[in-house]
Amino acid sequence: MYFLPDPVLTPSGPRELTVFDAAAIQPILGAQSQTSKGPFFDVMEKSLHLSRDKAFHRQRRKVWDNAMKASLSDYAPQVENFTDQLLTRLRAEEGRSIPLLEYATYYSYDVMAALAFGKPMGFIKGEQSDVAASILATFMNSVQALGFMYHMPWLMNTIGVLTSFAGPMKEWRDWSVSQMKARMQVHLPHGNLTEAIANHLP
Repeated sequence: MYFLPDPVLTPSGPRELTVFDAAAIQPILGAQSQTSKGPFFDVMEKSLHLSRDKAFHRQRRKVWDNAMKASLSDYAPQVENFTDQLLTRLRAEEGRSIPLLEYATYYSYDVMAALAFGKPMGFIKGEQSDVAASILATFMNSVQALGFMYHMPWLMNTIGVLTSFAGPMKEWRDWSVSQMKARMQVHLPHGNLTEAIANHLP
């Protein structure tokens, strides 16, 4: 298909359009938008972030919003603590080349694990388990492949079904389930985001 040059809308890929007008943000991505996410979002497990069902997303978003508000005073200090750990490690690398993307990834996973499971994965301090390191390495190595498969959601769906029985995705899912079950057996005086989410479920 041939497209004439347009100052606002330009095709940038086989399934992509690039919009150059800021006024389009609300009609396309706003709360009242009639548009939906692409089919890529149907190939993973149904969740807040990976669902094209607007009613489902609205219900889950409400649960998360209420939980985040309820636990803000608990998790904000934890985020600050991990930030301090990251800065300490960066200062220790002074004068050397720093793999900043790698360290930022460590920071993100430690924060998410602490908020979800009540304990960090230990990446920032270099204390991660072999399972955690394996899972993270799999995700990092798969980023480029996901970029290609984004344009072929049917292939992504097929791979998702196959890897649900064996492979890195099953390993990650099983590990996450085991960590969440262990977390729900413990009441923590701080970092109660998981408990807050559970308490706000309908």
